[in-house]
Amino acid sequence: MDSTPTPSDGPMLDSESPGETSEPVAAPPVVAVVVTKDPGPWLEEGLEALGASDYPAVTVLVLDAGSTVDPTARVAGVLPGAFVRRIPEAGGFADAANDVIDVVAGATFLLFCHDDVVLDPSAIRLLVEEAFRSNAAIIGPKLVDYDQPDVLLEVGMSIDRLGVPHSGIEPGELDQEQHDSVRDVFFVSSSVMLVRADLFAELGGFDARTFPGAEDLDLCWRARIAGARVMVAPDARVRHRHADKVHDESDAVSPAVIQRSRLRAMLKSASGWSLLYLVPIALLLGIVEVVAFLLTRRRARASALIGAWVWNVRNLGELRRSRREAQALRRVPDIDLRSLQVRGSARVRGYVAGSLHAEDRIRTISERSRSVAGTAQGRLRDPASIAAVVFGFLVLFGSRALLLGRLPAIGQLPSWPGVSGLVSTFTSAWRYVGLGSTSPAPAQLGVFSVLGTVALGATGLVRTVIVVGALPFGVFGAWRLGRRITGPGSAAIVAALAYGINPLPRNALAAGRFGALVLYALAPLIISSLLRIAGYLEDTPERRWWRAVVATGALVALTTAAWPPAVLLPLVLAFALLVAQPIARGAGRLGSLWRATLVVTGIGLALLLPWPLAYLRAGDRLAALGFAFRLDLSFSQILRFQTGPNGAGLSGWIIAGAALLVLVLASGPRLVWATRAWVLALVSFACVWVPSQFFSDIPMPAVEALLVPAALGVSLAVGLGVAAFIEDVRHFHFGWRQVAAVGGAIALAFPVFAFAVDALDGRWHMPPNDWNQNLSWMKAEDESGQFRVLWLGNPAVLPVDPVVHDDVGFGVTNDGPGDVRTALPPPAGGTSVRVADVVDLLRERRSNRVG
Repeated sequence: MDSTPTPSDGPMLDSESPGETSEPVAAPPVVAVVVTKDPGPWLEEGLEALGASDYPAVTVLVLDAGSTVDPTARVAGVLPGAFVRRIPEAGGFADAANDVIDVVAGATFLLFCHDDVVLDPSAIRLLVEEAFRSNAAIIGPKLVDYDQPDVLLEVGMSIDRLGVPHSGIEPGELDQEQHDSVRDVFFVSSSVMLVRADLFAELGGFDARTFPGAEDLDLCWRARIAGARVMVAPDARVRHRHADKVHDESDAVSPAVIQRSRLRAMLKSASGWSLLYLVPIALLLGIVEVVAFLLTRRRARASALIGAWVWNVRNLGELRRSRREAQALRRVPDIDLRSLQVRGSARVRGYVAGSLHAEDRIRTISERSRSVAGTAQGRLRDPASIAAVVFGFLVLFGSRALLLGRLPAIGQLPSWPGVSGLVSTFTSAWRYVGLGSTSPAPAQLGVFSVLGTVALGATGLVRTVIVVGALPFGVFGAWRLGRRITGPGSAAIVAALAYGINPLPRNALAAGRFGALVLYALAPLIISSLLRIAGYLEDTPERRWWRAVVATGALVALTTAAWPPAVLLPLVLAFALLVAQPIARGAGRLGSLWRATLVVTGIGLALLLPWPLAYLRAGDRLAALGFAFRLDLSFSQILRFQTGPNGAGLSGWIIAGAALLVLVLASGPRLVWATRAWVLALVSFACVWVPSQFFSDIPMPAVEALLVPAALGVSLAVGLGVAAFIEDVRHFHFGWRQVAAVGGAIALAFPVFAFAVDALDGRWHMPPNDWNQNLSWMKAEDESGQFRVLWLGNPAVLPVDPVVHDDVGFGVTNDGPGDVRTALPPPAGGTSVRVADVVDLLRERRSNRVG
């Protein structure tokens, strides 16, 4: 089309105002701009709908964005009066749509349409009437599913402050006129939008660099800050076919492109004052998301998030020019748009809804995967999902004093120095712990140095995040493992919640057991990875086997750096499955499991070099490995996980009882997995009970860490019991199985109540003060010169990783209570023996001069 299309005036609209004579009024000209590229068989139906419109002054302009075959003949066969303009160099929908600025004149409104939509005959008329009635500059219709017109897709959209779209419509929601009120919205989809022609020209059209993913959001955002009104008129109905690939450069739009488009829209349209806090928040949220994606092996999405920032930084010059143009039109401050934005983060809302994997397609409801998102939304109404939300709230409530106040330095949770102090200690050839040693520094100091550097020196914040975040992160890992064993849905959520309400992590917090907390957080991920590598959960291709093994070995190394006995966790799992093999009668893949276990353990030790080499030398190895506690627990305390002040009495028995139910409820593969879970738990119980009964004089590691595999095994058994009740028990006639299952579900409320009670003090029974506060006078002694402090007493309460000598724990720190640099004393025996001799002199009262 070389000439400018000029719509004819056409017939007149009959409008009548009270008290006035009815006079014919010319209908405002509308140009329907249909953008297409390699259209499918749906093109003709969409054009026929435009031709059947009851609006009297509409002209159809088809913009072809570089189709392989010229669609002019197809258009002429349906609408002989339509114009066709081919734009071979167009880069997509937005670029092609902008062509109307130069080629269309005389139109009051532009109706932009994708080629996969079918408008009701009255849709254009209703949009135009509402535009005049409400003085709207951009107005959109109600979008419904093409094949199921009673299913809603979109009735206007909102965003959060970071530019992430949000809709209050649930996937699969039926249209019962519940959203049929005319109202202001933040933006409407470019699938069908009526735009005032003069505003479109003033805004410069769509920003082609925000396509695909945010071209409609960007246009409406700029219109909003320019003072224009964006509305939705639900009486105008449009069926949408979801043929999105027509407008894209490829059949699948890269998540990175969508992410960078949204980020560009925010950076362009938000005010300068808003960007002062939006950019840091977006960066922080992005870092959290990248870490979460990497931990869940979703590297493509992590790369998309990083790539979005990199792309916008690389195009910063052009972005600044576009931002100046957008801000030059500003008439409305950001605060006036707050009512049209959702509070908080739309992405976080998506995570809570369980649709993390569908977030990169959340631009509009019509672009989501209906099956996945529908299931995720349905879970919000599931009792198990509600319990998960309540659990998350209780975790925050119970940790409020630790998050908002100060994390006390008790047990194995000493304070952290600055990054320079950590780096210098880790790289030094001499350790100033105790009386000094040439042993390599613990690997955990290197890990802490890296984390402190990433946090820009905020080592205290990192320490708090690790300690407090261990509980929810462990629950997340248990959910991922449970999802593969029990199946997705309520059973996996219940298994994760059973792991979360177990008293172990709370008691580890109360006693300051850092290693136990790290093991609690990472053990589910390690066990899940090993089972996948060995083929218990899925077959791992040989080309990916080594990559998975190395990643699991890195997890083992990280856990071992915090708690040295954790290097044996893969061996404990392999041994438990070996014992369970004849009982469970499962096929299993023990050979593959043992092969993976040995390789993973070797990689974990290799990554910690040269620290493990220190234990080949003579000396007090057990103390350096965290063996400093006497195990003195009864069998009932072990079975109830009653290792501290949190959780006690009936609630502990209920968790174990609910886990036992699965052995009588389940059958088939669930019974096999239930047996394996219980054998793993029994092996862990035995690691505590046997030393308590027969070797009570031998130092052992912290009991909370030893019982982590048991807590995980019991939790999986509880989840398998729920799965058995849902899937298996319903096939039986009503009887004792159903009664027992319902009774077990009701009984689980007691440990949840105990968890809520423990949350009341806001610190999980951690003491409000610590050694640093109570012995603050020691810092004043620094002016008199350097000194050492000999700590003697109960190993469970000393502010060091103690050496145990004849039931007495002891340790030496420099210039006060010390910090994390005194963790894990060196295994060299010379200095430890000398201090032990001094302790003997004191205990036997043969000297009062040991200073």
